[in-house]
Amino acid sequence: MHTHKTFHSKAAILHTTACYFALCLLLQAPLLVAYAEHSAHHIALWWNLTFHILCAFSVLCLCIQGQPTHARTLLFTSYYSYIVLATFLWRGDVYIQHFLLIGCLCCVGLFSQHEQRPRLYWGLVFALTFCVIDGLFSYSLHGWQGAIRRSNSITLTLASVGLILTLHAHSRRHLHHLAVNYRHTRQLLIKTTPAAKLTNAFTRPLSHDSNTPLTGFSSSASTGFSTGLMRQSFTSACVLFADIKGYQTLAPLFGEQKVIEALDAFYSQIDVLAAAHNMYPVKTNGDEYMAVSELCMFPPSSASCTSNGEQKGEQKSTHHINNGVLFALAVTATFKIFALKEGWPCQIRIGVAAGPVTAGMPRRQHGIFDVWGKTVNLASMLEQHCNGNAVTVCDSTFPHLAAETQAKFCPILIDSKIGELAAFEHRLTDTHYASNPL
Repeated sequence: MHTHKTFHSKAAILHTTACYFALCLLLQAPLLVAYAEHSAHHIALWWNLTFHILCAFSVLCLCIQGQPTHARTLLFTSYYSYIVLATFLWRGDVYIQHFLLIGCLCCVGLFSQHEQRPRLYWGLVFALTFCVIDGLFSYSLHGWQGAIRRSNSITLTLASVGLILTLHAHSRRHLHHLAVNYRHTRQLLIKTTPAAKLTNAFTRPLSHDSNTPLTGFSSSASTGFSTGLMRQSFTSACVLFADIKGYQTLAPLFGEQKVIEALDAFYSQIDVLAAAHNMYPVKTNGDEYMAVSELCMFPPSSASCTSNGEQKGEQKSTHHINNGVLFALAVTATFKIFALKEGWPCQIRIGVAAGPVTAGMPRRQHGIFDVWGKTVNLASMLEQHCNGNAVTVCDSTFPHLAAETQAKFCPILIDSKIGELAAFEHRLTDTHYASNPL
């Protein structure tokens, strides 16, 4: 999860380091002019310096062109090769190999916390190469001088490797802490947004393989919070709208506060029914209640026949529609019981429609999870034209219902603002209520 800030920060550090490397190489030229003749490999020294100056400027060009990963690889490779070659080309032990430890320490700032393996790799390469080269130069020393020299080399190597390993362990603990906090925060987000559980598309886990290092310079952030709840289209969903006919007359009769408390208790009851029918409350607006089924990425018509001639795909793709209608019938029966208990002279109206929708979080700052589309508008329109204590479903929803559910509905025509609509209605009569309250 790399942010743009991290990307620009690491790129800036790399560019600055490359500038220092190029400057240090240029400052080596006067030394070669004055002292290269004392080495038997003075021509090779000039070639070594010239080649690596070109490499340093190539690193800067790659940084400017926006290729920091390649620039970093070239920087470490050229720095390593220059120090190793210069160490052996100069006559005698002039302690050039100690500059390898600077390369080891540079691994701390030039790799992000997600790039554990390349950081360890380059750190070990610089530290172990220093230990080997310094051991070769100190081989001829004897007595206390050789012992101190070799012990210092080993101490510096272990200190450098220890620093890299300590940072590695710290980064792993930090990443683990971030992952735990992320999962906790995501669960809180999903709990506060029940509709986020409608489909796996909204609850993808982090797909991060710990064995595969991520590039520290990828500028595209891939977090669940930025992409996991973004708006997207779905080919099939069942949308329900319910409202209470005569709700406006309740406040003068029972008092506004008592009505609100009773309405909240009723909402709690139908929330339980929603969970039992795999429906998810989206929002409420006064006495209006909106719920939606699980969101599907396949159209109801995409059926594949089995060997018995059954349309397996059809059943798979329409169970959420049947659940939505059964939920509407249960809400209607539950409200009639509730209204009798509270003494409310009201009736409930429910409109149900199925079809494609767009769902997700709006892009504005204070938006909440919502569902949009013609299917939503149709469900709202059916609810507005519905009779009291009745459920009205659109003509495209009815064919996908189970046979026993279809038997409860009768065809009707609705005179809406967009013209005459064919629909199907189930009206909860006293007979229905007495025989099967739920």
